[in-house]
Amino acid sequence: MRRHKPHWHWLGALTSAGGLTISSLLLAMATGASAATAYPIARDARNPVATEIATSSAARTDAHLSAQHWLRVQAIRAARQRERRRERRIAARKAAERAARQAARAAAQAAAQAPAAPQQPAAPAQPSGSGIFSFSALESLWVSAGGPAWAESAAATIAECESGGRPDAYNPSGASGLWQILGSVVPGNLFDPMVNALNAVAKFKASGDTFAQWVCQA
Repeated sequence: MRRHKPHWHWLGALTSAGGLTISSLLLAMATGASAATAYPIARDARNPVATEIATSSAARTDAHLSAQHWLRVQAIRAARQRERRRERRIAARKAAERAARQAARAAAQAAAQAPAAPQQPAAPAQPSGSGIFSFSALESLWVSAGGPAWAESAAATIAECESGGRPDAYNPSGASGLWQILGSVVPGNLFDPMVNALNAVAKFKASGDTFAQWVCQA
């Protein structure tokens, strides 16, 4: 009867033929099995040391790539944060500009809608105690009635010539008051100094800013 050799006998024979020790074979198998799951490394059963070096190198490469990826992610995040801060600054500046424009428009509208302050009319010149207007009082009365300042001296000269500065002066022809108005243009009492002055200014302007309607000339 032929006896069968145990399995370890064939393993020993294979080991002797390949020039490898059992421990080397087991180390290569363990190292190759763990590395093959993560790295596509060509294992060499005859050189387990090379296989181990390749596995270690692949692990270092993977770690380096992971670090680079992490750095890239951090750089992208930092860039996005800077962009968001810049956008917030721009939005804040635009909001401030809009608020300033709105405030300016509101102020302009309020100013346009506000009623204008009434202008206080200049106090009419008063005659002296004798009721006769002085030359300077006639000038002031002319300007208060709307007459041009450049003609005040000539207007006062005509009033002195026509009426002697007396508001109650009257001519049988019907000419009345300081400037001896004949045919009133502005309604009112011609013996009132302001009404008389208003009529004098109106006739002056109707004559093309001249005193052509008066006999007494400056």
